[in-house]
Amino acid sequence: MVLPDHVIRALNIFTPFHEGTKPKGCVSFGVSSGGYDLRLGSTFSIFNPIHSHPIDTRNFDEACLHNFIGDCCQIPANSYVLAESMEHIKMPSDVMGIAQGKSTLARMGLIVNVTPIEPGWEGKLTIEIANSSPLPVKIYAGQGICQIVMFRLESLPEKDYSKKGGLYQNQAGLTTGRLYGRTKSTW
Repeated sequence: MVLPDHVIRALNIFTPFHEGTKPKGCVSFGVSSGGYDLRLGSTFSIFNPIHSHPIDTRNFDEACLHNFIGDCCQIPANSYVLAESMEHIKMPSDVMGIAQGKSTLARMGLIVNVTPIEPGWEGKLTIEIANSSPLPVKIYAGQGICQIVMFRLESLPEKDYSKKGGLYQNQAGLTTGRLYGRTKSTW
């Protein structure tokens, strides 16, 4: 069952929590009838083409990234950025969320990775954003970026994310890819 707005309010999953907000000239954020729209924080990592060696999925080199904090991030054409959510999330043990891109941004060429948020997970979400357009695209801290649709589980899991030692539990901000036995710090 997808959770409606009044249940989302009662669960206190998102801090800070906002009622559905549609600021003039900005992408909406806050609670909607069937989800919650997260906002972008101000921490970003852009893949850096200066280090033109391949990205190794078994031995990720963070020199491939250019990290910065700011109110605006320009994503180069056909490029990719990692960003943090402004909201802190505390997912209950009987609820799972799926982060999906917003239609308004997809129509401008931005594709947000579909990210599962497991029962019991807590932290700031790292959001993966691809610019599939042939032009640079600007995104702004504080704007809506993706919607979390939440589902109630039929029963509690044997172990939720907080009990199974997940690599991304309690991440405080933007966190790059982690591999078991080789974790990187959150910056």
